[in-house]
Amino acid sequence: MLTLKHKLPYSILILDQEPVRFFKTIPYLQEHFFKVLLVDTISAFELHLLHDKPDAVLIRLDFAQTDAISYTQDLKKRFDNDIKIILFKDPPIEDYAVELALQSGADGVIHFQYKAAILTPFMRNLLRRKKSLQDQLKISDFIIDDERFEVRFKNIPIVLPKKEFNLLKILMDNPDHIFTKEELSEVIWNDIRIAQKRTIDVHVYNIRKAIHKLIIKSYKGKGYRYNQNFLSVIK
Repeated sequence: MLTLKHKLPYSILILDQEPVRFFKTIPYLQEHFFKVLLVDTISAFELHLLHDKPDAVLIRLDFAQTDAISYTQDLKKRFDNDIKIILFKDPPIEDYAVELALQSGADGVIHFQYKAAILTPFMRNLLRRKKSLQDQLKISDFIIDDERFEVRFKNIPIVLPKKEFNLLKILMDNPDHIFTKEELSEVIWNDIRIAQKRTIDVHVYNIRKAIHKLIIKSYKGKGYRYNQNFLSVIK
């Protein structure tokens, strides 16, 4: 399994005793560049919490194994408030439950039927406050801002489709790694079958065409890597 040098922009850990309910939501979150971990026990949750250090956690408000309100207070103390905690529950959510959740330190309370298209911007806006200074990768005259999905080259904005933007960001975040097509397929599409097609080659071609032909290096029989020297070469 591929281990990236840097985390994907946002990672979310979800605790729910019936994880199957999230199966339709997770692909949408991954499509929008979230790394998602889904567990159904406190022990697994604690393990991922310490090992993966997620940016945010979603905890079922009526989780059977623990009191979510008290658990939220405990997490906030243990991590010195450096973690975003969202509590969720099937509707309706009583007003007193929302009040207790927010008093415990929760950063938000949502109902489970939040559609993925709503949950994604909700989480992104929440995490923006935490990572606003980390979301921008700047290399001299080249800026890629994954918060705005924006690329600027020599102060000129460049519009890239989402998949091409994600591909470029992964390469730039891991400049010493030569990515195989299989790795890129797994990380960006979550589908290894993409590697068997010309999809990645086409995306790389389009990125080079939009920015510069030297921005991505090809390694025959191996894959692709971000060219850290491309700015110095073209100056």
